Amino acid sequence: MVRISAYNLEKGKTQVKVFDVFGKSVLRKQITSANCQLPIANFSKGVYFIEVTSGNEVYRAKFVKE
Repeated sequence: MVRISAYNLEKGKTQVKVFDVFGKSVLRKQITSANCQLPIANFSKGVYFIEVTSGNEVYRAKFVKE
């Protein structure tokens, strides 16, 4: 699991996307609370990029699935 804590969310307008190293979208989820968990158990090992979009704000980060 990957846990995300996000504050100041625009209700109903916050989306989380996860991309693999090739830029392919592997997960997309609408979130409505400040804390959420992303299921990554079925992901292959490797580097992934996460993007959280809320209104006009975008946050990006990367993580490694081992």
